[in-house]
Amino acid sequence: MSNSIQETAFDEMIKAGNEERQIVINSGNVDENGSPLCTVITDGQWSKRSYKTKYNSFSGAATIRGYDTKKVLLVGIRNRYCSVCERANNLNIDVLTHKCFLNWNKASTAMEADGIMEGFLNSMSMQGLTFLLLSDGDSSVTKRINEVMPYGPDFKIKKIESRNHLLRNYMTKLSALSKRTEYPIIIRNFIINNTLRFRSDIRKAVRYHLSTDLTLQQKTTGFRKDISNAPYHRLGQQDSCASYFCTGPKVCKINFVPEAEISGFIAEFRNIVYILQINTDSLLEDVDNNPCEQFNSLINKHIEGKRINFTQSNNYQTRVHAAIIAPNSGNYIRTINKKIMLKSPRKFAKKYSNNIDRIRSNTTMRRRKLFAAGMVRSKPKTKSSAPDKDYGLAEPLDDLFSLSPEAFAEKKRIFKTN
Repeated sequence: MSNSIQETAFDEMIKAGNEERQIVINSGNVDENGSPLCTVITDGQWSKRSYKTKYNSFSGAATIRGYDTKKVLLVGIRNRYCSVCERANNLNIDVLTHKCFLNWNKASTAMEADGIMEGFLNSMSMQGLTFLLLSDGDSSVTKRINEVMPYGPDFKIKKIESRNHLLRNYMTKLSALSKRTEYPIIIRNFIINNTLRFRSDIRKAVRYHLSTDLTLQQKTTGFRKDISNAPYHRLGQQDSCASYFCTGPKVCKINFVPEAEISGFIAEFRNIVYILQINTDSLLEDVDNNPCEQFNSLINKHIEGKRINFTQSNNYQTRVHAAIIAPNSGNYIRTINKKIMLKSPRKFAKKYSNNIDRIRSNTTMRRRKLFAAGMVRSKPKTKSSAPDKDYGLAEPLDDLFSLSPEAFAEKKRIFKTN
């Protein structure tokens, strides 16, 4: 079964490469040698959750997906554990003849870079494509690839950082800065309460510069200036803001910049913003690596949410290959059935597959209706938030009007005493 899944995954990746190459050729994106230049999205995934503390997973997978088709083109799987070899080593006996999947003896953190580098080295022979890289900022992939130079010394891989990762790292560092007690509490509280506004300032600047008809160099220069001014704008000093960004100083708004400069807070803030400034080209590309993140979640589904250890033999590898077939073919059951049985599924398998397609289609339609651009979901307005005449703790007052003056005075006295 595992061999059939692996062969099917390989066939689907070849088909995806052919689709991607045809799209690139039709768009005229080729180099001087006629080789198609294909932008790819890369990311890594591990079989164990680290929670940013333990980076010792036994297995990992690095994925390369085409930017146009969003299909998996290549995958590199690394395993640094084999149960048969490990058991023989512990018992000091000879290793039995077996198919060993042990192919890695270095740190788990290096699996992603090595897997992606292998994909770049095989891109021409397997797919006939020259890869251009779109990745996140979590690994040293670009450095490793440019050291190997898969396309020769004259071709340098340029990395485009994912927009989401840049802004998420920006928010993470800003949140960490707001917890440093050597800075004034009033500024730190302001940062905590307005964290998302700092992110939205960058996104607003990106949208504006992408909508202009200026040259790329002019856009980059203006955008870099807006990024450097963003902390001052949000902290209340708006003298240097561009006209599209804000209308100038606001009345009755506190300016935290003088106190931030005295305490040294603004200097630390500028260091954080500098990371965005040196990545203005990537931010202006306005792209992300969400397709690879989605594929990672699909792998996680096949490995039971990383709760079970599937890394003892070929189990993890088989499940990763199964995860490739699903998005590339669009119909996992039919593709696997045709590979193993050499014929299409029968009645009940087709019925099950059609039902799954129907559920997915309905889910997609519902999401589009709920989150369509320009549509605002409004909650129904409640007519009353207090008890009314039909329900509540109110006692009837009719008997008060029929009381004599003496009885009414007695009730008032009892009420005051209690």
